[in-house]
Amino acid sequence: MTFCVTVEAEALGADIKLGDEKVGPRVNKYAFNNVEELKNIEEINFTKGRIHSVLEAELIY
Repeated sequence: MTFCVTVEAEALGADIKLGDEKVGPRVNKYAFNNVEELKNIEEINFTKGRIHSVLEAELIY
């Protein structure tokens, strides 16, 4: 099973720092700043980006 702790946040618009040998992946800037902004989040496009790659890797595995 393929696992990623930040791929969903990135797909929803967050800016992700992928990390290095000392610190793992983490959110650098969130897609929203308060609960009211949640209503503006668009649906995830599963056909592009890192989320597509993660899902594709799961199918191959």
